[in-house]
Amino acid sequence: MQRAVNPNGSQHVSAARSLAPVQEWKVKTFEDFSHSFIVRFWLEPREIRDAMPIWRGMIKHVPSGRRLYLENFDEVVPFIESHLNSAGVKLLEHEL
Repeated sequence: MQRAVNPNGSQHVSAARSLAPVQEWKVKTFEDFSHSFIVRFWLEPREIRDAMPIWRGMIKHVPSGRRLYLENFDEVVPFIESHLNSAGVKLLEHEL
């Protein structure tokens, strides 16, 4: 029993209640089940006179911040696949 004194001087008696420990729950969000990538390509001029510019690129895995600078488009899929594989996702050949 707990005894409390109200501002007007009267006493109030209440039964003490013990609270169960609060269990911490982590709410799963969309980000817990997804991976975001930023892919950027640009034309880069060459130092050789009259040479055609070449495509360069960058891909960034947003959650980890890991970046890869690219010289051809074929490097995009292996980069993404490596991050998905490390998260336990196995892609089938026809999904690539």
